[in-house]
Amino acid sequence: AFAGQKGCTVSQLTLAWILAQGDEFIPIPSTTKMAHLEENLAAAHISLSEEERREIRQICEQAEIAGESYPASFADFIFADSAPKLN
Repeated sequence: AFAGQKGCTVSQLTLAWILAQGDEFIPIPSTTKMAHLEENLAAAHISLSEEERREIRQICEQAEIAGESYPASFADFIFADSAPKLN
């Protein structure tokens, strides 16, 4: 619904929100279709106000998560190449 109000797709809104978090965040969407690449690139032109960013974060925090992205047996491999987490 929020994306519809902004006149964009959910994917575009997600990418725009990540971009709005600051220069430390770099979304890396993947696609095999030129149309999706163009859609993803258009997200860079979507501006979000501070209030909209807070609203999206609130929506995310209230979302009910169902299940894991990967089976538990994959847990040791998911971030195997990541730098150690800083405290």
